[in-house]
Amino acid sequence: KFILRNRGNFDNLPLRTQDGGATWYPLHSVTPIVSSIRKLSYSWSGKTLVLFGNGGVQSTGHPHTAYLWKTMDDGDTWTDETGDGGDDGGFIVTNNAGMNQWYGTTLYFASMGQGIFAKEME
Repeated sequence: KFILRNRGNFDNLPLRTQDGGATWYPLHSVTPIVSSIRKLSYSWSGKTLVLFGNGGVQSTGHPHTAYLWKTMDDGDTWTDETGDGGDDGGFIVTNNAGMNQWYGTTLYFASMGQGIFAKEME
């Protein structure tokens, strides 16, 4: 349903199809973080798509170096799952995280030399 592309500039939005691949359209809902998108991954159920990114300029709209966004409507809307310091496990605070593997409804990350993160996503 999606293609990630990287052309080294800000118009490298992922492409999405909703008709089995006959037509592809830019996924404008991720425009604020397009320069830092690293990976998209569907859950085992296919109900949840997560987007992991790293980098970019820290700002009010992008307060974390590493971030995790989630959609349950194939990219029409997104929620920031990076963390709020609350009961969900807090912030993802690392410069070297990488999305690795779904297991059931949990998404696992490896961090270079800093351990493993896990986040319940469904």
